[in-house]
Amino acid sequence: MKTNDKKLIGGILGAVLVLGFESFSTSNGPGATDPWQAPATASGVQNPFNYKTPAVVAAGKKIFTQFCVACHGAKGKGDGIAGSSLTPRPANFMSVPIVEQSDGSMFWKITTGKTPMPTWGSVLKPGQRWDVICYIRTLEDKYASVKPYSDPNFLGSK
Repeated sequence: MKTNDKKLIGGILGAVLVLGFESFSTSNGPGATDPWQAPATASGVQNPFNYKTPAVVAAGKKIFTQFCVACHGAKGKGDGIAGSSLTPRPANFMSVPIVEQSDGSMFWKITTGKTPMPTWGSVLKPGQRWDVICYIRTLEDKYASVKPYSDPNFLGSK
């Protein structure tokens, strides 16, 4: 078995473990509103990385593939194989409430988690969490009907 296969299996197993935790009844699946709000202080935290730096995007994609795809899906639409049985459903990163939230809010959510999403703050270093956000923003630039909010670091297609 290849190293990448082992990592993918490890990520999927981690997601499956989450299935046993207590769930909330609100849905955050495709097209839903975002009932999970980060504290106001998180919103102002700026992403220290540039969204279009190839090394940052590549690092974010690698982490996203290992830890996030099982629940959020390859395009970040909340349709991953492990996420289909979760309540609430994994966030659809293409939905307007997610696209429009600040990177600081996303960073806070990734760091703290909320059942059934794990707390990634003890697993991923801060730079890795920012890399994931940068990668998610590039997915939004490709697949979302609205483009990411007007962050001065976002250099998406115009």
